Amino acid sequence: MFSKFLSHVKGLPPRSTDWANRMGPVALMGYSGGIPQSANRLLQHFYACPRDSDIYAEMTFHKTAPIECPPETVFFMPVLECGNMLAEGEAGTPSKDDWYLASTQATTELTEKSYVPVSVGGNGPATLSMIEAYKNLFPTEDVVLLHFSAHPNLVQDDAPIRVLLEKNLLKGVVSVGNRCVTSMDRKIRKQHHMFYMDMHAIYSKGLFCIRDIRNDYPVFISIDASVMDPAFAPAVETPIPGGLSTRELLHIMNGIRGPKVIGVDIHGYNPALDIHRGDGIGLTQMALAKVLKESILKCYTISTQTEEEGMARVQMMQRQGTISENPYPDH
Repeated sequence: MFSKFLSHVKGLPPRSTDWANRMGPVALMGYSGGIPQSANRLLQHFYACPRDSDIYAEMTFHKTAPIECPPETVFFMPVLECGNMLAEGEAGTPSKDDWYLASTQATTELTEKSYVPVSVGGNGPATLSMIEAYKNLFPTEDVVLLHFSAHPNLVQDDAPIRVLLEKNLLKGVVSVGNRCVTSMDRKIRKQHHMFYMDMHAIYSKGLFCIRDIRNDYPVFISIDASVMDPAFAPAVETPIPGGLSTRELLHIMNGIRGPKVIGVDIHGYNPALDIHRGDGIGLTQMALAKVLKESILKCYTISTQTEEEGMARVQMMQRQGTISENPYPDH
């Protein structure tokens, strides 16, 4: 089981030396543990949709490695297509443990070769296996988990975030967008000193309140589709009204700070529950493809600088003639 996928990942060469001191490239894999076909449907639309992002960066897709590092004067985001973990027609039904072991093994291989692993699909356990794989490789390196979800997901003993906290594998957790919080969730939050921005707090203080939080630790980004309002992402198991719009989520993601992204897990999408247009494309499918694209952009552009510091650096580079003063390069 998973033999075709894992043999492909093991056979990948390390990233080339011209990537030294640069972030990337990203390696994208489909994980459907817990929700069959979730990765297939999302990746199918992702690869078919436009490749440009919000800041004039464009993705390029590659089936083989090594990937040539793009010059600094052109902003391309190479994406290595690793495919779905469970190949079509592969015999057997994987258990939860099977998915965990395969995800851990794939993340270890990709991280050792200096790729940034990005997992799409499933119902959330990939966050656990990917962070554990990273910490096995770099036990002394601190990691901050940014978790976007309608639920804190802390009550169950085997909940990924709770397991990571109890194993002391995280420097900290920032939980964003919660709006369905139980008393047990609150108790565990307090016990582990979690930082959280529930929906009512975000709207009472404003979206800008979390834009420039200083962070000097590597970041893992975990996005549950339920963080979005059902008007934008209806295809989730437990939709909770009052969530973020697509643009609000992207705005918050744009403010994530840190020296690097060590991995991304986008999960919670159930294609059987989606609302489709006449051409068969689902609303949640479209929204999450955009979120995935901007998550990949964050893997290449994350910085410890605040927006104010970043703009000062851009202005300095404009004065030096390194980059154009025209913010609209096509005009």
